[in-house]
Amino acid sequence: MVVPRLLQCATARQWVECQRWTPKHLSSCLAGQLLTVKSNARSPLFMYSEHLAPRTRRQRVLQDNVNDATDMHEMDGGRFFERLGASRLSTQPHLYYTAPLSRELLASLNGWETVTHHDGRLPVDAPPCQPSLWAGTPGATTQLHYDVLHNTFVQLHGTKRFTCLAPSHAEGISFYPDTHPRARKAQTHINLQNQLTSKEALRFDLHPGDVLFVPAFWLHHVEAVSSSVSVNVFSEAHERLVAAQVFGQPAPLDPEWPTDFLLEHAIPGAVDTVAQAAGVPAEALVEHIIRRYRDCGEPRHGTDTADIEPSRRVRRRSHAANPVPLAEELGLAWSETRENLQPLFANLIDPGVAFLVAAHLLELWVSKVVPVNLVGATLNHAKPS
Repeated sequence: MVVPRLLQCATARQWVECQRWTPKHLSSCLAGQLLTVKSNARSPLFMYSEHLAPRTRRQRVLQDNVNDATDMHEMDGGRFFERLGASRLSTQPHLYYTAPLSRELLASLNGWETVTHHDGRLPVDAPPCQPSLWAGTPGATTQLHYDVLHNTFVQLHGTKRFTCLAPSHAEGISFYPDTHPRARKAQTHINLQNQLTSKEALRFDLHPGDVLFVPAFWLHHVEAVSSSVSVNVFSEAHERLVAAQVFGQPAPLDPEWPTDFLLEHAIPGAVDTVAQAAGVPAEALVEHIIRRYRDCGEPRHGTDTADIEPSRRVRRRSHAANPVPLAEELGLAWSETRENLQPLFANLIDPGVAFLVAAHLLELWVSKVVPVNLVGATLNHAKPS
């Protein structure tokens, strides 16, 4: 199994020695440039949100109603890094900035392509993503999350602490749903102390010149021990490419089918198919997704099948163009789908990664046939007894 590890990298040490990545130098070269900075007077916890668009006219995305008191505002780059350089202890408000490197800053990162991790399981080397800059005051923290790409992280100033957990730990953690702007991040109100202090956790304190490789789908929680400046580069992962193939497989599901047929036959068939193809327990898979919706506070997360009935109103009344198959026909269709999925899941060697990909797939399928705020209720009705 590929695990997080420190890399020996002379290039990263040269970046530190050139003194171009200190808050003092960055304050000078970014003076007069406006940066979009996050600030929080109450909490050092920061988490970026993704912009999601509704998938169809009938679907919507969940609202990002997390009240974390984080403000986003324009701040002069010189002033931001001046504040960063003056912060010795955790101060308020906490400040945090991340963005792809500008062309000017990228010129100070000579040889960055040589620092990235190349996944030897890929048929050809895919070009890495452009490096990003990460900077924050002491205590600035990124909640436990996972990325679907490999992450090579370089510490340039200050100290940053990574706590990493294998993908198998994800089963018991409440992440935001895929239909939420904070997908793949652990929910902010969940106490993760037990997981972060467990014997299985891998901990790395990164100092200037240190390089950490975090494999795709590994959970990681990141805290700035002091004022911190870092860069990272994402690179293609075998697991992401396999997951993309998995998500591209069609499913015998139709949003025009009657609700009763979906609840009693189609959705249970989806659950069994995904669980068997991935080799994971159906009960654990369904409960994991239900918990994502229940714990994020979505107002329509109820578990009574009556909550699902209103979804019929968004469907056309005529099913002439979408005939409902017989249960036997549907069973054969699910068998074919399972046979197509099994060799793909077999390429995901890590069982924890297979579980996460299976959860994403099942949530994707269900969210295509019921409104996203009813995914939890639908799966609660369909879960194995």
